[in-house]
Amino acid sequence: MAFAFSACGDDDNVKNVNQPPTKPVLKEPTNSAENVLLKPTFKWGEGIDPEKQEIVYEVWVSTDKMFSETKTKKGIDIKTREFTFSNYELERFTTYYWKVLAYDDKKLMTESDVASFKTIDVDLRINLLTPEDKAKLTTKNVEISWEVKRSPIYKEEVTYSVFFRNGSSEFSFPAKKGLTDTKYALNGLKGNGNYFWAVVALDSEGNEVAKSETFSFTTPNTPPTAPKLNEIPTQAQTEEGVDVTIEWNVSKDDDRIMKDGKLIAEKLTYDVYLSKDADFSDDEIKKQGIENTENKNKLNYIFTNLEFNTDYYAKVVVKDESGAVVDSNIISFTTKKKTEAGDFTVTKGTWTDTRDNKEYKTVTINGKTWLAENFAYLPYIEKADADNNKMICSVYGVDNPTDIASLKASENYTKYGVLYSGYAVKDIAPSGWHVATDDEWKELEKLSGMTDEEIKGTGYRNRGVTMHKFIQEAEPFDSAKAEQPTNEMKASVKYGGYLSSNYRGNIFKGVGQYTYFWTSSKYSKFGTTGLYYRAFSSKRKSVERNSKGEKYRMYIRLVKD
Repeated sequence: MAFAFSACGDDDNVKNVNQPPTKPVLKEPTNSAENVLLKPTFKWGEGIDPEKQEIVYEVWVSTDKMFSETKTKKGIDIKTREFTFSNYELERFTTYYWKVLAYDDKKLMTESDVASFKTIDVDLRINLLTPEDKAKLTTKNVEISWEVKRSPIYKEEVTYSVFFRNGSSEFSFPAKKGLTDTKYALNGLKGNGNYFWAVVALDSEGNEVAKSETFSFTTPNTPPTAPKLNEIPTQAQTEEGVDVTIEWNVSKDDDRIMKDGKLIAEKLTYDVYLSKDADFSDDEIKKQGIENTENKNKLNYIFTNLEFNTDYYAKVVVKDESGAVVDSNIISFTTKKKTEAGDFTVTKGTWTDTRDNKEYKTVTINGKTWLAENFAYLPYIEKADADNNKMICSVYGVDNPTDIASLKASENYTKYGVLYSGYAVKDIAPSGWHVATDDEWKELEKLSGMTDEEIKGTGYRNRGVTMHKFIQEAEPFDSAKAEQPTNEMKASVKYGGYLSSNYRGNIFKGVGQYTYFWTSSKYSKFGTTGLYYRAFSSKRKSVERNSKGEKYRMYIRLVKD
């Protein structure tokens, strides 16, 4: 018996086996796309099911290429070919991976390929360009610049505010606001600075849109200005030589340095050199590290016991804390010859003060020119200086003057000149002259015959017996107590009195009996300050040297610079 079999049934079974949908094709975002929005719409091509069944999709988005459960967000039961997560926003500037799963009614599934994309960074990003971070500038002017990168969807106009600060990145307020350009010039920066800077973008309502990182740069150290030495130093003879005082205008340095978290001015120090030629060496430094601790406009230094009648050269070198070194001008001078008592020459002359055309008698003693009469310049009756001190000009015996003319009309103005408060002494002399110093009076006293020990004393006791040599011959004297005036020093002192100022008030005293002269030399001891003075009396043999507060009014003598 033979059997015949048909394969027809098996073919039908093969045809009826369910097939999965075709692979979906990813469209948006494309593979390796950048600047993708944080809530993108995912799109893909249609999957085809061989059995014409309805296809349902899932969208998987993950920061993990392997789509681990904890890092993957899924959209399910999607019946269209695009999808947006309604309650989920992607992270900025992050790489994501995505794929689509297609299911038919029988739950057969096909996966798409995997695509990656990167989300937008920010709406707007500011990148600082120049100068580069931690740059070391060679000038104190710089143009800073930056670039701006926007997300594709951010179209709003912005302005920029520039912040910069020396010594700290803690900004308090912008240096410049409202810029539309992406560069800005910073001029006139402090030397030796460590500047920090940043840029902020603001929208039209003033809201901060973006802020750059903070860069820093340094500026070069600025050397201090050169000290300026006075060309003519003052000299005073001692028992062993000559003391020479040099004076200089202090240097300026606007640089600031950071110390203990604060910006402070650089400390300047001065070295003083003295040489017998113009070629200075380090072993000719007489004093190092002089500081301006009292913030004065001028400093001085005294070379002690220099040789008599010798040529010297001097200079000052200023240094800042950053190593800059600047020399002053070089001055040269010849120390005075040794002066013995009575060893002097006198030359008479005249000088006219061009401010009021008043002519004065002068006397030049061993090369130094003095007024041979009391100064009488009257620029004001009374005025206050910056410290509200009363700078007063008076004439003996004239109370409550109403104007300068009434003072000049007084007989005592012609005879004795003007009484000045000590506060007026500092600026009453014209250019080229100065009020005689304590040391300059000492020089005259030395020439008159006083010993060095007598010259150093204060009061009038034990200060020699030479006062008569300063007094005009016609002035009165008490023969029992004083020597007859001889005026050998040609100072022609007259007893013009002075004005006493104390708790009893202001009182003119002493005309015809004694007189007082201010020096320009300051006195300070035990909290008491004032000026040194000289006093001459018809009942004494000695010149008094002492000090008083500057509210008193005395005469002055000028000395030519």
